[in-house]
Amino acid sequence: MVVQRSSILGFCWGVANSIEKAHSCIALASKHNEPCYCIGQLIHNPDAIARFEELGMKTIESPDNHEKGFAVIRAHGITAKAQKAFEEKGFTLIDGTCPIVKRGMNCLRDAALNSYETLIIGVKGHAETLALMGVEGTSSTLISSVDEARAFISNRDTNKNLVVVVQTTFNEAVYEQIKKVLSESFKQINFANSICQAPQKRILAALELAKNVDCIVVVGGKSSENTKNLARSVRETGKEVYCIENSKDLNSSLCEKLKAYNSIGLCSGSSTPNEVIFEVENVLLGL
Repeated sequence: MVVQRSSILGFCWGVANSIEKAHSCIALASKHNEPCYCIGQLIHNPDAIARFEELGMKTIESPDNHEKGFAVIRAHGITAKAQKAFEEKGFTLIDGTCPIVKRGMNCLRDAALNSYETLIIGVKGHAETLALMGVEGTSSTLISSVDEARAFISNRDTNKNLVVVVQTTFNEAVYEQIKKVLSESFKQINFANSICQAPQKRILAALELAKNVDCIVVVGGKSSENTKNLARSVRETGKEVYCIENSKDLNSSLCEKLKAYNSIGLCSGSSTPNEVIFEVENVLLGL
């Protein structure tokens, strides 16, 4: 059995930044002998979250019924309403929002100050889109597909200024389709930010890897949008893809399937810790 790694593995710099802020939060909480929290799941990886819980960081969604302490804001950001609620209850906040996500939030805020209409392209219910929808002073519409873009156009004055912000991990192909439809109708449209290139680079590396192996194993959180896009892109080449969160998912049934391949490619989402990837690799090498 040959196991070949993708040329790009581990955390992207935005996730690494959030991880660093979380460790700072733990250190400050310990220094001041106060509780330590994360507002929402820090990143979309259960193993990483479990490790922080072991270090004393509790994941909470609101300040209600919790003793005030130090709290790190998740990588995907939080709504202005949520931030205000924590601050009013006396929590000390450390901003772990990915700087690229922060840019999108700032674009929406600036657009609202100029009285422009704002549109968000993203996955409904995703943590980042919820944060974008909750930027103070804004009232944005959220769309996820070309059909929804056309419906949005049919109910708007296309002569007015429109500012568009996209979820940083949104599917790039779908985004380009939506962008084309909007551009054909609105005369004054500003696509204020762009999809993060870190997941796109991982996709390109995985596609290159897929040329040289029999199948691909993708390691990443089930709720991670960039991991889903990575798996989807490789699958579209016709290559067999197996998605797992960690080595525990390599059960006997899956291992029997993987034994049939002479070579396996290993890649990961941008919020998957290296140690989780290497644990998977060790199991695969033992097949």
